[in-house]
Amino acid sequence: MEGEETAAYLFRRCLPRPRDAIQFLNLCQETAWLINGRDRITEADVVQAGRQFSDWKLKDLALEYLVAHPFLKHLFPLFQNTGYVVPRAALDSRFEAAAESLHRLFPAYADALTLPGIIDVLFAVGFLGVRRGNDVVFAGGDDLPVQAHETEFHVHPCFRAALGATSAIDLRHFEPLVATNRLVQGIPQGFADNVGATVIARDHRLVLELRRSCHSILAQTSRAVNLAPDARDEITQQINRVLDEVNTMATHTGSTFYLEDRLLVTTHYFDTLAAQLLAGGLDDTTGAGEVVRRIEEESRRLRRLAGGSYGSSGSSARS
Repeated sequence: MEGEETAAYLFRRCLPRPRDAIQFLNLCQETAWLINGRDRITEADVVQAGRQFSDWKLKDLALEYLVAHPFLKHLFPLFQNTGYVVPRAALDSRFEAAAESLHRLFPAYADALTLPGIIDVLFAVGFLGVRRGNDVVFAGGDDLPVQAHETEFHVHPCFRAALGATSAIDLRHFEPLVATNRLVQGIPQGFADNVGATVIARDHRLVLELRRSCHSILAQTSRAVNLAPDARDEITQQINRVLDEVNTMATHTGSTFYLEDRLLVTTHYFDTLAAQLLAGGLDDTTGAGEVVRRIEEESRRLRRLAGGSYGSSGSSARS
């Protein structure tokens, strides 16, 4: 299942209760047989069943704790349509925006409706896990409650599909343009040979500098050992998308696809990426600070290069 051993994939998406596993497995079977008319469960059936199962479990969780925590379902929007890795700083910001409304709706629970209070509740009911070392721990057994110094939380995989939180962090995906018809016409016929050579040399240099920036960011990301592995993978995936386009650009130097314009589009994407990481609470406290700074540095370097692409090197000392 999506590159993961099947049993691990299934049971990781259930709360640790036999009835949940049985319910998920039955739903996979029913989706294949009753909905899609198959006598064998496929990966597509499991994914389809997983979305429905996630919706069920999110609603069930609110109902299960309705008496003890009647405000529970009103906390779920804090995690909707965003990354499932949630730094404490980001959760603090989201909760602050919702606190007044929550206190007005549930005045008798004002003492519990604080940031530490909701973290404790969400951990206790199995909605949130906390990162401890290289592991993410969910409530169960003799696990400690969330400690004040712990700063990184993960939404349980059971609830991610229902919340639209299926990526580790909320990053805008890089959209490559090299495959579109904006690209290749080649050097116009009649161009003087020396002018054409200048265009090709300049374009080649821009491609090399773009590639260098991608590798620099990837190297810094790989060194961010304190960054959540899922978040590191998400950043790496997006930078690799940029790098894939850069490598394709190398075959089109001297074309009417203006590489200077694409370089500026890439710097804008880098700026957006850095801003989204910071807005998501991924700063020095999460191990992402150096990654953010490297992305910002490479964006500035490339922007200088675009301004001086006919003259100055635009190179930086760092790699």
